[in-house]
Amino acid sequence: MAQALAIPGDVRHSFELMVSFEHDFGRITGMAASGKRNKCILLCDYLRKNLVLVDSRGNFINSLPTESEPYDVAITWSNIGYVTLPNARSVLQVDPELMVVLMKIPCPDCNNSVLCLSRLPPSETLDESASQFCAQDDDKEYCMVTSISKGASYAFKIGPYQTNLSTEDTESYIMTKTIAFDSLVAKFHMLSNNNIIYCKSGKDYIIKGNLDQNFSPHRSKIVIPKIEVPSDVCSDDFGNIYVSGKGSNTIHRLTEEGKVLDIPLASQHGIKQPIAICFNQDYTKFYVANEWGEKVLVFRVH
Repeated sequence: MAQALAIPGDVRHSFELMVSFEHDFGRITGMAASGKRNKCILLCDYLRKNLVLVDSRGNFINSLPTESEPYDVAITWSNIGYVTLPNARSVLQVDPELMVVLMKIPCPDCNNSVLCLSRLPPSETLDESASQFCAQDDDKEYCMVTSISKGASYAFKIGPYQTNLSTEDTESYIMTKTIAFDSLVAKFHMLSNNNIIYCKSGKDYIIKGNLDQNFSPHRSKIVIPKIEVPSDVCSDDFGNIYVSGKGSNTIHRLTEEGKVLDIPLASQHGIKQPIAICFNQDYTKFYVANEWGEKVLVFRVH
C-alpha cells in the first residue's frame, strides 16, 4: 500500500522489483504507456532506429523501424502516440496498438528540430485559468513538444491536424500558443496548472516554471542533493515528481512544489545509469530504462 507520512497530504508509493527485460536493445531513450485494452509500453530504441512494443511485464509484442533515431515518445489520453526524430527534424504520429505510422510531421526550417515530448495533464487537475495546455474532452489527442530553433527551446501543442512544425504562425498547421522558454532542454514533463519541469543537458539540477506566464521570471532552479546528471522526469497519481539521476544511480522523489522528499530507488534496488522513466497509466507499475538504456526494470507500485 502507499505510505502515508506525517506531513499532511503527503502520501508516497513504495516499489518492488518485478522483472527486468532486454530485447537486444541498443539504447532506450524514451518510454510511454498505452492506455487502451492492451496496456502496453512503447519504447524508443535510439541506436537501433526502432520502436518496440512490450506488454506490461516486458514481453515482446512488436517493433516498428523508423527512418532515423527515435528519441522521445508521448501517448495521449486518446491513445495516439507521438515520437520525435531529432536527426530527421520531424515527429511521427503512430498508433501504438497497430504499430503503424499514421503521419509524419516535419520541420519546414532546416535550422529547426524537435527533441522531447510530454502528454498533457488531464483537465480535471487544472484550475479555470490554466486551460491552455491541458487535455480537454475534445482535445485529448494533443501533447506538448519542444522545438529547437536558434538555440532556444519552444514548447507548443501538437495534435492530429498538424501538417508541419514551426515557431511561426502559418495556415499550414494548428498551433494555439508557442513559448520560447530555455535552451539545452533534454527531457520535460507537463504538470497541473501549466507547470512544467525539465532536465537540462550538462546540468545537475532541474528547472520548474509555468508556461501560462512570462516564463523567465517565474522559473526556478531546483537543486537536488546527491543527484548527478538528471536524465528524465515524470509524476505519479499523488502529484509527486520523480527524477532519474544517470550519474548517481538514483531515482529521487519531490513534491510538485519542488521539495525533495526521498530517494525511493537507488543502486541497492538495481538502479544503474537510468536514462528514462515512466509509470503505466493506472500507476501500478514503474519502468526504468537502466544501464544506459540497454535493459528495462519493471517495479510493482504499492
